Amino acid sequence: MQNIIRLIQKYRYFIIFILLQFFAFTLIFSWKNSFQHYTFISSSNKMFGLVYDINSSITDYFNLSYSNKKLLEENSKLKIKLYNSRKNINRESLNSQNVFIPVNIISSNYKFSNNFLSINKGSLDGIKINQGLIGTLGVLGIVISCSDNYSSVLPIINPKFELPVVHEKTGSFGLLKWNENNSWLFAIIDDIPVYEKIKKGDMFISSGAAGIFPRGIEIGSVVSLKEIPNSQFQEITIKLVEDYTKINSAYILINKKQDEYLEIIQNQ
Repeated sequence: MQNIIRLIQKYRYFIIFILLQFFAFTLIFSWKNSFQHYTFISSSNKMFGLVYDINSSITDYFNLSYSNKKLLEENSKLKIKLYNSRKNINRESLNSQNVFIPVNIISSNYKFSNNFLSINKGSLDGIKINQGLIGTLGVLGIVISCSDNYSSVLPIINPKFELPVVHEKTGSFGLLKWNENNSWLFAIIDDIPVYEKIKKGDMFISSGAAGIFPRGIEIGSVVSLKEIPNSQFQEITIKLVEDYTKINSAYILINKKQDEYLEIIQNQ
């Protein structure tokens, strides 16, 4: 014990220097400094991507049973979209306007207030910023930075994520958000009027706005409703269809007409 104390005393200035450097870099690349934070994320994708890829290969081996189950669920959902004409799903998601690129999720943060995903494909594979990521069950997030072979994704479970959504049964539009008070299993829907007949178990889906996701991709089901005081709106809590602790395989969704859509919106 005395040797450890003497060692600390001998190198105390060097230890203090290292701690101060670590604290300074933490402040510089904090999520509050958006430019530095996202620049760091983009530049570090390539460096850490290989490490995450190796780790993902190992963990994937022990999750084969779960992955196979999810693939079967996905196939079932696709058959429903193809053959059940009564189900209120926009068939645009199945036509040639959209291209699906299979990817592996090699890193998933879900325990923090500012969570991110990393995937094993980048700009060389056709991935670009503002493309959507969907899992085997529903929406996961939006691409925010790319290197040649890896990309970072802003998931639903990040306070900066927002997405226009729609109540599947009534067609009422709302806004999907998430905050630090929610776990990785839940999110909030705002801007739904109190007179809309929303019930527990009802599904919210993507609205097709912003041209990132086509209308009809599932997001989550209602678990609770609460009227907002002194307003005509209600706050709706949904349980997300995707569990960020278990996701392995996903798809980047490329909408070939996204640029055209955004141009129309900007000219309004």
